[in-house]
Amino acid sequence: MLKQGSVDREIKSVESEFDMSKQSDSARMQQLLGSLAKNGAPMAKFMWGNVDSLKDTPASIGVDLYKQLKEFHSRYYSAHLMTLVVQAKECLDTLESWAKEIFSSVPNNGLPQPEFTHILNCFDTAVFPKLYQVVPVKNVHRVEVTWHLPCQKHLYSCKPLHYVGWLVGHEGKGSILSYLRARLWALSICAGNSESGWEHNDTGALFSINISLTDEGLLHVYEVLTVMFDYLRMLREAGPVQAVYDEIKIIEDNEFRWKEQVDPSDYVEHLAETMQKYKPADFLRGDTFMRPFDSEVHSAISMVLNALTPGKCNIAVLSRTFDDGSTEFKEELWYKTKYTAHDLPQDYMSRWLDPQLSVDRSELYLPLCNDYIASDFHLIEPDALYNREPKLVRNTDRSRLWYKQDKKFLVPKSYIFLDIVSPVVSASAKSQAMFDLFIDALTHNLQEVAYNAYVAQLEYEFKVTANGMIIKLSGFSHKLAKLFETIVDHISNFDLSSDVFHALKEQLKKNYFNRFIKCEKLANDVRLMLLEHKLWTKVHKHSFLDKFTCADFLAFVSEFKAMYFMEGYIYGNYTLKEALDIEKYVRCRLSSDVLPLSMLPVERVSQLPARDGVVRVKSFHEGDSNSCVVNYYQVGPSNVRGAVTNQLLNMMMEEPCFDALRTREQLGYSVFSSCKTTYGILAIAILVETQASKFSVKKVDEKIEAFLVEFREKLEGCSQEDFDGQRKSLISIKQCDDSHMGEEADRLWAEIVDKTYLFDRLDKEVDELEKLKLDDVRRWFLDALDKNDSRPRKKLSVQVVGYGDNETNSVIESEPFSTLSQSNAVDLSLCQRSSLDCTGLDNKSQDVNRSISPAKPSCDFQHLEVEHNDHGDILAITDLSQYRCSLPLYPVSKLL
Repeated sequence: MLKQGSVDREIKSVESEFDMSKQSDSARMQQLLGSLAKNGAPMAKFMWGNVDSLKDTPASIGVDLYKQLKEFHSRYYSAHLMTLVVQAKECLDTLESWAKEIFSSVPNNGLPQPEFTHILNCFDTAVFPKLYQVVPVKNVHRVEVTWHLPCQKHLYSCKPLHYVGWLVGHEGKGSILSYLRARLWALSICAGNSESGWEHNDTGALFSINISLTDEGLLHVYEVLTVMFDYLRMLREAGPVQAVYDEIKIIEDNEFRWKEQVDPSDYVEHLAETMQKYKPADFLRGDTFMRPFDSEVHSAISMVLNALTPGKCNIAVLSRTFDDGSTEFKEELWYKTKYTAHDLPQDYMSRWLDPQLSVDRSELYLPLCNDYIASDFHLIEPDALYNREPKLVRNTDRSRLWYKQDKKFLVPKSYIFLDIVSPVVSASAKSQAMFDLFIDALTHNLQEVAYNAYVAQLEYEFKVTANGMIIKLSGFSHKLAKLFETIVDHISNFDLSSDVFHALKEQLKKNYFNRFIKCEKLANDVRLMLLEHKLWTKVHKHSFLDKFTCADFLAFVSEFKAMYFMEGYIYGNYTLKEALDIEKYVRCRLSSDVLPLSMLPVERVSQLPARDGVVRVKSFHEGDSNSCVVNYYQVGPSNVRGAVTNQLLNMMMEEPCFDALRTREQLGYSVFSSCKTTYGILAIAILVETQASKFSVKKVDEKIEAFLVEFREKLEGCSQEDFDGQRKSLISIKQCDDSHMGEEADRLWAEIVDKTYLFDRLDKEVDELEKLKLDDVRRWFLDALDKNDSRPRKKLSVQVVGYGDNETNSVIESEPFSTLSQSNAVDLSLCQRSSLDCTGLDNKSQDVNRSISPAKPSCDFQHLEVEHNDHGDILAITDLSQYRCSLPLYPVSKLL
């Protein structure tokens, strides 16, 4: 333990993790905010670490890092500072004996527990209460307002931060967000404290309000802040409201009362943490426990509300538009985040502090009574016909419905799944972009009316698929159907104003951009595009967002609603009649033409050629050193036996792959192998994220191939005993019961949406695993991954190249497809001079350049040179669309 070589390797891993975190705006903002704290405050430290902070700097001042680590371990690795949770099916006496046997040797040095309560007012500095203009990595406009409050840990039964965050972050009528959305200034809001060690500890607690702005909202950022501060003033004037507190308490009590089992490893980790935070009586319920409303609750909430005033906060406005080349920025020490600091504008400060100069209060008020809170928790009578596996209870030329009662978990909850497919969705990259926008617009339209359902533990989500969308709802049965009908009504009556259309389209552009600047996301996007014959990357879809109007978009949505087929699954605490009524509601509200079988979309996968293909493209994030290599080894169509063979091979590869490529070769922090199943086509993939300042993608690919040679030898020398151990481990995993209702619901729904309907798949997989031989796995490896002239494999290596000294590839071909519109600089000093009146929709600031004119840097795929190996059998792919078109397609495949 703590060997010198292990320490050195771990420092390199920390360095790689730090390099990856440079693309996280939340990590960058945390470090920038920490730099504003007092010297010596814990939050002022460098939280990530890198080679400079952990090795070079300590060495330069004579600090022995290895000695420091051993002293740290001796001081803090002590039993009296630890909490332990053990969960198993054995009796308590057995668990106790195990705990004593395994953990009694943990040393106890008896030293006092570290205290930080003496460190107060960590952010009471001259640089904290200012306005910062920050250049983020992502293409976002956001304002973040942060206060530092006294420690709140002892008030967990009152939850004052939760109460205030609940109201400030509310999205229903009368909320801050409702006001801002009506003016197209903001799209989302988040408020509160994350309960992380950085945001809440013995030195104090942070309370933050984060508002995602539109382009128009950035121009009116001071008016946005005025609305926020006025809402906080309204809350102070109203004081703590018992009706609001009681409603939050009911929801939290319902969550705890009907909490289902979760993954055991997650649960014991969570409990070990709560044992450090709460009194013993509240170890299990501390996160949700709220005492009845009383004077202590009133005092705690009042204390927080009175602290959230304009003069005590830090305001950070994030936008890439600030980096226009004309501003002289400061840089944060570790992440080099660009920023400028300004005093808070006095004319607005006066307004924020003057109760006579407020916005129109008729649009700001406390949330109305939440009619989505469940109160009926009765369980339906069991029906033996419908509680074993899903039954097909409706099958027509327009829809199919599967149904299953829950008699295992016995909770008053249900799940509703709906898969809606239409041939219009996958027609082109343009139609896929329009469908993405439809999902965003539908979510936007539902946001205000469905928010109450969300806070009442009714969840809904929309997942875009290759041919349509999946709607998933879950929660208490009593109110779930009401939410489902609300969603269906919004689809049926879908409409969108031109202003909202343009605002959402601009936001979707940002979302696309923020995805494909991440090397791992881009690599997987490219891989899936080449495999799925109707899929396009975010880069391709981005290019079409300016190629359709609002009228075109609404016509597309109408066409989608008129030409679809749906398949659903209802599981849980609903009767058969209730399930059929839910399905009938969809058919009545979303009337459509009968879709001929020939028009039903099918998913087919490209058959890779039996050779090594390489796609090597430059990262879209200029200056980012992160690179990614995904080597995909295609097997082809198979069956249940083939699927478990692939899974077992990957299970045997995972640890050696990590050990060789991450621990030993130190290629990067994120290294793993995985099974891939793409519409019934099997494969193995190995992913490595590295930095171009350390390794070229060519070198990473060579190291992956060297590992495969090494693993082949390891597999050849594998003993029967080791193989049986791995196989039994996989069998044990598959024989584990579903731990909660959602796990079973998702597992069975996967069979329905994949059109396999093999509801006893796990049993069949166990049967096949018990028959599987070591030689079967060896042959599978040789056929799929081994490089051999007599057995050519189907390999696709997708390589996204970062910027660094180890990458000198020149662009050999540009694949023109799109241009990326980004905003020019927005001067907040101009925004500040805009009208102070933000009470009406017609507020137009004449002295602000309202049109943010687009700049159009290239956003084409930049294909880089691929070196041929000695055999000359590498295929360099320099046109994604053309290459995909050249590939044959596998027949429709199912793992049966």
